[in-house]
Amino acid sequence: MCHQKGLYALITAGALSLLGACNQFDTVLPSIGSYQVNALVNNVSLDKYSVIAANDTVLPYFSNSVAGDPDLAGLVVYLEDSAGNPAGNRVHYTTIPVEELTGTGPDVQPAEPESGADADVTGADPNSETDGGETETLEAAADTPAAADTPPKDLFIPVDGFTGRLPPFFVPPDLEVGYYTMVFEIQGRQDRLGRSSRQIYYIGNRKFEGGGIHYYLPELYGSAHLVPQGVKVLLETQVEYGEGLEPYIIWYNGSHRIGEGFVENGAAQLLWDAPRQTGFHTIRAELFPLMPLAALKGQIGELSLPVSAGTKNASHSLQNGNFLYRYQLTGNLQDTGKRADLRGTTPAVWRPAKQIYGLALNAGDRYEAPPEVLNEKTAGGFFRFFIRFSPLNDGPVFGARLGNAAQQAVLGLSARENALHLELETRDGKLLSDPLEINGTGGAFTGVVIDVMVRETGLGVYLKTADSPYPVPESSPEKAADVRLVSFPDPEMFLELLLEAPLQGELRSWLGEGETDGRQKAENSPDFAYAAPAEDPPASPAASGPIAVVDEFTALFYTVIEPVEEEPPAPEEPVPADS
Repeated sequence: MCHQKGLYALITAGALSLLGACNQFDTVLPSIGSYQVNALVNNVSLDKYSVIAANDTVLPYFSNSVAGDPDLAGLVVYLEDSAGNPAGNRVHYTTIPVEELTGTGPDVQPAEPESGADADVTGADPNSETDGGETETLEAAADTPAAADTPPKDLFIPVDGFTGRLPPFFVPPDLEVGYYTMVFEIQGRQDRLGRSSRQIYYIGNRKFEGGGIHYYLPELYGSAHLVPQGVKVLLETQVEYGEGLEPYIIWYNGSHRIGEGFVENGAAQLLWDAPRQTGFHTIRAELFPLMPLAALKGQIGELSLPVSAGTKNASHSLQNGNFLYRYQLTGNLQDTGKRADLRGTTPAVWRPAKQIYGLALNAGDRYEAPPEVLNEKTAGGFFRFFIRFSPLNDGPVFGARLGNAAQQAVLGLSARENALHLELETRDGKLLSDPLEINGTGGAFTGVVIDVMVRETGLGVYLKTADSPYPVPESSPEKAADVRLVSFPDPEMFLELLLEAPLQGELRSWLGEGETDGRQKAENSPDFAYAAPAEDPPASPAASGPIAVVDEFTALFYTVIEPVEEEPPAPEEPVPADS
């Protein structure tokens, strides 16, 4: 009995002594589940980017200290598919001699812990026999890709310890593209000490690259170094990817998600409202090879935007003239004068050009302004249209139709080979202007003015380049909406035709492609005879990408005051001599 009491006291004292030193033991002997294992892919942690390509270097490592841990003897790394089945081989990093683990007894030299990305892995003699072909050294397995339906093999890499960077883990070369789980099993000499995993996506040899983030402001703020409060900013990142991938992007302002979607649906660009809060705002774009699972980490691009309250715009003041509409296209289709919006046949798409952005005109797009009534007042004046745009491909940029079904004229402006072509068409034929050369290189913007003079018995159209819709030639001081008779310095850009009767009906104007032009409508009439001009331009090839990017569309109306010719004074009567 005394012996039993003495033994109990000894055990109790030992337990108390052990508990008193528990903190010291915890630093030397991590408990099960406290091991933290991760991997670097091209020197980037899986916590930041978990997409792996065929030729990427994958380096497993312990992210917490395991120095002096006597229980840690090995690390097993392998992949599992979405169904939980092993994919490829199991790689064993072990401090235990391989012959003890496999019973094969090859002459294996231990590998030195690696500190760089290019690990020189040494293994056993590839000609040595193994137990049924289920175990190999890594060097032998790397030369013999296993088929997808081949049972996974255990590959062994001897290491001296786990305090440095381990040799690379090789992704099977025949692995199918898709989601996988990278599993890390921590091994002791007798049993498993822990297990963890990381979600990855394997893209094989497919190209998948994302560029940095760029931002663009409307033309009103194009030269500003600070982002104005509340302005719509166009954010853009470039993405290159191979067949079979469907990249997905998520945009953040700080920690707040501000947009997302598939790249093929235009999500690589985002129209973002700058906040009212001034200061620097961090914009992030996270890019994935497809719509991600929650645990997947994508490529990250970041941009810091300075938002300021003191940024002024460069808007031209609304000078004299009857202002019909003005669309400055700052991320919306609203009229500056708070009238009707542009009506588009397709949703508005915004694109950058020359460090600013505007409305993209693609083939088939049409954005129509509200119609104006033609009456006896408009028969004595002219409409002025101003379009500021960057030509990117050949195609229609602007159109207008004046009149009604009985008599109408259709105006069209198109860009072809760095030149503008103006045409005016009625039931009696079509007139073409000489090409007006423009600066279409480097995404430069060009301002174009089109004056449409309406007379009771005729119609004239004049085309020129300009920086703004102002000034109007020979403005009248008596009334802001009146101008003196306009002279045209370049008659080659002037088209004029006679009308049988004054135009009645409406004026409709639009950006992009017209509905059905005047010739096609008139050809449905049995009495129409179309006389094609000698130099009818060839049809434009199908555009690859937007035809143009437009950042302003403005229209005004002026009444023309005809000059009054004063009669010369009558000569004075000679005075008789006798008077």
